[in-house]
Amino acid sequence: MIEIDECHVSFIVGLIRSAKPYLVLELGYGTGLTTKSIVYALLKNKRGNLIVVDNFKDWDYKKPEHVFFEDFTFVESDEKSYLEFTDKHFDVIVCDADHKNTDKHVDMLLNRLNPNGYIIFHDVTNSNYPNLENIIRKLPNGFLFNESSTKNEQCFRGLYVYKKSTIPIPIPICELCDRLTIAQLKKERLDNNQIDKNLLQKQIDYYTEGVDTNNIKLVNLITSLYHINSLMWDAEHDIRKGLDNELGYEEIGKRAIHIRDLNKQRVSIKNEIAEVTNQQEFIDCKMNHVSS
Repeated sequence: MIEIDECHVSFIVGLIRSAKPYLVLELGYGTGLTTKSIVYALLKNKRGNLIVVDNFKDWDYKKPEHVFFEDFTFVESDEKSYLEFTDKHFDVIVCDADHKNTDKHVDMLLNRLNPNGYIIFHDVTNSNYPNLENIIRKLPNGFLFNESSTKNEQCFRGLYVYKKSTIPIPIPICELCDRLTIAQLKKERLDNNQIDKNLLQKQIDYYTEGVDTNNIKLVNLITSLYHINSLMWDAEHDIRKGLDNELGYEEIGKRAIHIRDLNKQRVSIKNEIAEVTNQQEFIDCKMNHVSS
């Protein structure tokens, strides 16, 4: 059995020393190098516990002589069974066990990971386990370490680190563009006593950062969306003004229908934005009823 590279072990020790976890899960005992290193880091922290899970499949399901059971809890089980059985949640999870199936257990692993916790996958770029590259595709915002700088290193096997963030999921680009144009209209049309223009500009800057300005078609669609939202703003203003002037219900109804027609165009443009940004799953399909 080939041990995890010393560089990767040093990284794990540094992460645990810095993150100060209360509960760590290691899936796969292997040669014991990672286990000993995690125990060392937790002892140095003077807090935290380690649970190690392995079924000793690599040793014909027999406990090898090199295994020690000091300063951590050992559970004899396969990876999947333990994840299905346990009710514990962990601050750090180190995965180096069921290489042929770990990529199928990602959802279960995330369910066992606390918010802001770290999950570490070993061998994700090991050519012997091409399936593990699926982990990177499923969790695309992590950090991959797989470069070696000396002939004795085996970092090429890959260590992938993912943090379970509590940051809200980004809104779809079509919704972002809609909010951007509305914020721009508010800044242009509202008085200073109606809204804080400085805060509104920060909102506009925030939305603008999410727009690919090199995508000419997207930029043109945003311009069209701004125009439609501007017409809707005017139409809604006319209705409010009409109510104040006690217009008849027939006239107000006509203006409401006009707003409905404008909104259809707005939805159509947002759907085009979803298409050009490859977010077809956010295309809005309206039923053919009065409110559409």
